Amino acid sequence: LVTLPQNDLVIVDTATTFVAGSTVPQTLAITINDDQLVELNELIDIGLVAATDLGTRDVDTTDTGQIEIIENDTATFSVENVVVREGDGTVSFDVFVDNPIDVDTMLTLQLSSTEDVSIEIPTITFPEGSNQSQSFIIEAIDDDIEELTEVVGASIGIVTDLGSRAVIVPPTTAVTIQDNDTPDFLQTLNENVLTTSIPILVPTTAPGGTTTVGG
Repeated sequence: LVTLPQNDLVIVDTATTFVAGSTVPQTLAITINDDQLVELNELIDIGLVAATDLGTRDVDTTDTGQIEIIENDTATFSVENVVVREGDGTVSFDVFVDNPIDVDTMLTLQLSSTEDVSIEIPTITFPEGSNQSQSFIIEAIDDDIEELTEVVGASIGIVTDLGSRAVIVPPTTAVTIQDNDTPDFLQTLNENVLTTSIPILVPTTAPGGTTTVGG
């Protein structure tokens, strides 16, 4: 038995014998390697070679066949919610995959808004056969605007054409942007370390029952 290639199977029986005068079918055993590599279904060509010296006997061993290996692995990408704070510099947006893929796989990151956060490294690549985590890099824009904590959506897209390989990407996840600015009037109070007076207006009642506010 001859096969090419043999990466995903093991030939258990490399030879079989037809007894003289017999036409009873013979069987060769092979084992499929159940690995965790995500790949396409495969067709492997097989052929026969006569190991016995048959002299001038008219024997034809040119017939060939195929073994189809059906892939059963899935690569599932996952991420975690990320928190970035203005002024803290860049933050890693980590991406994980459980099973490796048999080709280099490029991913891209998209945000629902880039008004308060920027993507410093927008693409990552998982090398062929690797399930080592990879990281996008993002950074909160350090402006002078006092604002509430903001949450923007983040989604991952696959750039590489993976054909029919079974791959699952996560749904939209969240990037939380925390502000580091203080309102101006609070800054003024903090800087005046001696004393600060704040006028308080008290309602008074004028003749005729009319209420006015003033000092």
